[in-house]
Amino acid sequence: MLSLVFMLTGESPGERGYMIKVVRLNGELLYLNLFQIEYMESIPETKIRMMNGNYYLVKDTVDSIMRQAEGFLNNCIKIEEKVK
Repeated sequence: MLSLVFMLTGESPGERGYMIKVVRLNGELLYLNLFQIEYMESIPETKIRMMNGNYYLVKDTVDSIMRQAEGFLNNCIKIEEKVK
């Protein structure tokens, strides 16, 4: 039997909870809540639109942001096989 285990262990060095790190066009670091991103588009910089209607233009590519999200989700969800 397979089961999903959700692990949200808080911040550890190098992690920011649900946040992803991006760099604005002016070089400032910005941390965004992963679960508040509505969509992203490449125009050629990346435009990130949030659920509240705000948007941010960043230097990071859509692919690099997706990799951050995937890494976070892989660390949160672990599939365990239980043997009876």
